[in-house]
Amino acid sequence: MSQQPLAAKRMRTSLAGQAIDIELPPETAHLAQSFARRDEEQRGPADLTVSFRIDPAAVDEALQDVALASQHRRRGDAHLWLAPNPRHLQSLVLAAPDAGEPAMARVVLDRSQGLDGSLQARPGVEVISAWAASRGILPIHASGIARGGRALILLGDSGSGKTTTALALAERGWSLVGDDRCFLYREAAGPRVASLYATAVVTGNSLSRLQARDWQDIGITHHGKHARRLPPAIAMAHEADLAGVVWVSPEAGRLYEPEAMARRDALVPWQAALAPALQAHGPSADWVRQLAGLSRMVPAWRMRIGWDFARIDAALGALLAGGEVMA
Repeated sequence: MSQQPLAAKRMRTSLAGQAIDIELPPETAHLAQSFARRDEEQRGPADLTVSFRIDPAAVDEALQDVALASQHRRRGDAHLWLAPNPRHLQSLVLAAPDAGEPAMARVVLDRSQGLDGSLQARPGVEVISAWAASRGILPIHASGIARGGRALILLGDSGSGKTTTALALAERGWSLVGDDRCFLYREAAGPRVASLYATAVVTGNSLSRLQARDWQDIGITHHGKHARRLPPAIAMAHEADLAGVVWVSPEAGRLYEPEAMARRDALVPWQAALAPALQAHGPSADWVRQLAGLSRMVPAWRMRIGWDFARIDAALGALLAGGEVMA
């Protein structure tokens, strides 16, 4: 008796009040666990649908003439990402205004290469980020932490310690908004920050500092980092009011003493943090206006950090208690 093929897994997640439907073939059904919100019973129309499929031949054909760096191509409302490392394709077609149809995204994976840790930790991040940016939800390269419904986002260069700091504070009573990709959006009361994934990508040194070797291992990224799913002990804050921005650095300033930044100076880390949005849509006058608006509304600090997480906890807790957001 022949066995019936396994059905694709369907689930719904959400981002800043927008519904996202995810369809996963049986070979990749475990990717559903990487999303911070999961609803197996879909209700109402979706704003975005993301489908995954395994097709090595399609990946080979698309990547034949592509250099070793990821390439993003855009034609009108259609986006295509060709990524040789890790090998996969992502495409997005935005819905026409007032069409009543969801945007459509597809992620094509190369089964023969396995699933890279970065794909395991943040499945579909390019297409979801590009779609979010088209809806005024800004994807940013930052880590976020929250307490009492108010959040701080940590900005900084790769390797500056923002991810390790956010995860360490999440083990000390804070809630984690996001490890490396957060999403900003505006409401009448002011800016908010939202999460999408319940995962982390960290270095081996960070795992040691966090004593997190028992976190569920979901692979090694092509940059040699460790992808992990977050344990139940770490609470997630899916959305929170944005109370402030902290530019973390292992070098500048006095250790563990936040220094208020002038609005003009704060534009520098904001610009770096908005790189995912800029890569998706390119620079424009609208991005400049949004950047300037965020720097006016949200207080920013620069803080030199080390690995005394108790002192970081105290310093950031004081900022959260005293920081004000201007609507």
